Amino acid sequence: MLKSYIIGIAILLANCVNAHIIFDFKDDLQGWFRHNDSIILSHEDKSLVVRYQQPSSDWTPVLQRSSLSYDATGHEEISLKVMAYKIPAEGMVCRFLYWNSNGYGVGFFNIYPGQSIVRFNASEIYHSGEHYEGTINKIRFDMPQAPILSYSDLSDAEIRIDWITVTNNKKFVAANENGQFIVVNFSTTGPPLSQALFNDLKSKLPNHSQAKVKAGASRMIRLMENPDPAGALNGLQTFLQLAEQNNVPIVVQIDIENYWTNRQDLWNWWDPSMSGYNPNNRNNVEWYNWGSQNAIKISWRNWGSLHRVKPAPNLMSPQYRTEVHRLYELAIPIIVQWWNNLPPGKKDLFVGLKVGWESSIGLNSFYYPNGNYYYETWPTDSSHDPTYSVNGTLPPAYGVQQTGYAAMTTSGLKTSGTITESDIARVTGMHLTDLAMKANELGLPRDKIFTHSWHFKNSGTNKLAAVNNYSNPGWSYYTNNNSGIRNISADIDNAINDSNASYWAFAETLFQGSDTTSAWQTFFENNLDARCKFINIFNWDNVTNSLVRLNAIRNLQNEYTISFSLQDAVNAATEGGTIVIPRGYYFENINWQGKSLTIISENQNDWDVVADTVIDAGGASSVFEIQNAGKFVNIKGITIKNGYAINGGAINCIGGNLNVENCQIFGCTSRDFGGGLFIQDATVNIKHCLLFNNVSIYGGAIYANNSDVNIVNSTFTENYASNKGTAIRTNSGTNIKLHNSILINNQPAALYQVGLRDSDAVINYCNIQNSQSSVLLEGVSNLTWGLGNVDKDAGFVDSEQDDYHLCSSAGRSVTFGTGLLMDDFASQMIDAGCPSDGLADELIFVDNKRIDMGVYGGTNASSVTPEGFGLLPDINNDGTVNFSDYSLLAQFWLTSDAESIYVDLTRDGQIDIEDICETAQEWLSTSVSD
Repeated sequence: MLKSYIIGIAILLANCVNAHIIFDFKDDLQGWFRHNDSIILSHEDKSLVVRYQQPSSDWTPVLQRSSLSYDATGHEEISLKVMAYKIPAEGMVCRFLYWNSNGYGVGFFNIYPGQSIVRFNASEIYHSGEHYEGTINKIRFDMPQAPILSYSDLSDAEIRIDWITVTNNKKFVAANENGQFIVVNFSTTGPPLSQALFNDLKSKLPNHSQAKVKAGASRMIRLMENPDPAGALNGLQTFLQLAEQNNVPIVVQIDIENYWTNRQDLWNWWDPSMSGYNPNNRNNVEWYNWGSQNAIKISWRNWGSLHRVKPAPNLMSPQYRTEVHRLYELAIPIIVQWWNNLPPGKKDLFVGLKVGWESSIGLNSFYYPNGNYYYETWPTDSSHDPTYSVNGTLPPAYGVQQTGYAAMTTSGLKTSGTITESDIARVTGMHLTDLAMKANELGLPRDKIFTHSWHFKNSGTNKLAAVNNYSNPGWSYYTNNNSGIRNISADIDNAINDSNASYWAFAETLFQGSDTTSAWQTFFENNLDARCKFINIFNWDNVTNSLVRLNAIRNLQNEYTISFSLQDAVNAATEGGTIVIPRGYYFENINWQGKSLTIISENQNDWDVVADTVIDAGGASSVFEIQNAGKFVNIKGITIKNGYAINGGAINCIGGNLNVENCQIFGCTSRDFGGGLFIQDATVNIKHCLLFNNVSIYGGAIYANNSDVNIVNSTFTENYASNKGTAIRTNSGTNIKLHNSILINNQPAALYQVGLRDSDAVINYCNIQNSQSSVLLEGVSNLTWGLGNVDKDAGFVDSEQDDYHLCSSAGRSVTFGTGLLMDDFASQMIDAGCPSDGLADELIFVDNKRIDMGVYGGTNASSVTPEGFGLLPDINNDGTVNFSDYSLLAQFWLTSDAESIYVDLTRDGQIDIEDICETAQEWLSTSVSD
């Protein structure tokens, strides 16, 4: 069953002097109540908590607040801090409703998986077609139960709301809750904490104020190293103070497992001549077999080099745990007080607290067979010790002795038999859960607490040790695979989603594949998604003098929100001008001002640049408002996302001529028509565009009325419309042509991929789910179902990760990657496009005979054609060159009109003997794709 956990919806306003309504749920529900019996409402963990308990046939009112008296005149903005899990990738539509004695106003916004901040334009709240004005007497917050989502999607959903603010201050400054961080560890064995150390970091990795990814620092606090932790606590305070003074984001790392050299009072169970001797201490250390008589006196670690360490602790020992809690009670309040006292603009300097340090048993600190003998015989001489290492594999592999018997016995999980990997994971997980609970009890919210378990490359069972309901999981990760590991296994992904974890992290890493800038950057980009909060690199001394690693981090730091306004650029542009947008994020809504203009990225043919040039409307309104009768507008090489409007979430085009090329449009919503584009009385060309995860009532991706629309080599997928035409809807005299395009998995499938009403359509060489039956004809509509149309699996690389490249066993490109990646199979969309179309910018290989279908067909991001895959003369795309194809040639023999363009195999503008020869060369050949 699909679960939906929406954690920590909060409205974040810094400098909110104009805020008029503030509800802080820290102490109680602030007068909010549930609207009906479909939910359970409670106050837990300083939050308002909502849980679903029964289905509803319509929108489910989540909660409501009455007895208000707030003047909404001039009301402009609501901002929500949201963390959402296990909701559809295309997002979930929610709504606010305002009431007064004259009626109610309603406004819509989207929540997306992993999202932190939603800005909601309150001027989009309408009452009877007009902007809502006057007094607000009641507010309600709704989520869709049906028909957009089924009850099973939300049956055990949970919503946590920290606080809500309503304001008329549109220009507030919000804390950077959406940020991701690359932090470098300031090692305790390296240079001492100082202003000079922070200066070195800032000079080499300066942060732009609006950077998507920021550089920061981490520091290990060795709380358990000495009985008196004063030195460690002073170091913690110094680290916090320097971070605030230098405006550097930080992760605090508390270690209570690896360094307890001077804690003889806990581990000395065997030597009366040594301080701290107590025979009962054998229960505070690990055992190499069942029974305390098998307590260990020594352990080994391989951190850069193999060396002796003190005996590994029994993580479940009551005496050990009591001491851990005592030390936490000294350290964590220092962090909490520092964080609480930070000014609003600096709250995001505290990225998080990492508890545990590569928590494991028998891995990070391991034991050789007869280890006590080596210690007893040569107590100060390690030259006789074994030299083989555990190498990240659970004992007894590599001849390393199994430990964990003490922790298993103390926890009560097992007292005899063989210890398994699952056993180790369970008891390690109990340890990390206890640490996270204590940190939370001492005042840190769960979204700031990260556990740190052993290496991510271990099996899914061991990885689960890091997952609990009180913190966010983190792992060490070392690999030779440049592609990163965001494709984490299903068991761990489901476990994270089923917990209350807001984020996850790579708590420690040092090398990723080859030590090149591109390899490091690929690793960062593949893993710093909406839920990976930070990547921690060990150590600064491995980064500060490495231009390779510095440049990889700088490249991500330079992807920032551009400080100048695109709207200002449009306002200043002259008629027919061109605006070139530098790579970066722009949070704007742009009105075209009735001009003929071109807006283009730095390189529209580089899909990395396209993905890095983003205009994000933040759910406020359409990204582009174009009302240009008789004008010409070009939009090229741009990513457009998160628009919300009544019509046209991304582009609202009324009149004129619009050309959209090499663009990505996703995450946009319209209340009525065209989640992506609304087109009225216009001529529009769409080429090499990807439209996915857009939502509307009519036309999930596009709605066109009384317009001419030409769509070439584009992909429509995962769009949603609650009425007919899940991808495209047309009306009132619209003429639409679809060519070399893919329309699949737009939902609900039963409501047709294309809906025509009083419109005409010509479709050639397209892959349309359910074929011609998925094109609805209403009113006086005509469909020309042309050549080469198919209904096949598109063979996308990974739609769950929004990767719509075509799989190829011969190689295909990857966004933000280098070279070609090989897949296990090849998409049937390769070489399935119109045979008379040129290859344009496709990679030229001997087997590449035809253009691919979809967004990347005809571009340098197309997939390589496997041997024997494409057949140029297979005009009807049935997989074989036969009489059907020959008859099509004969039908257009010696013609050069527009209709013959689809069968011009030699691409010379005429159907003649040369085309017959092409057909003869592959007569009766069959594509290996079929």
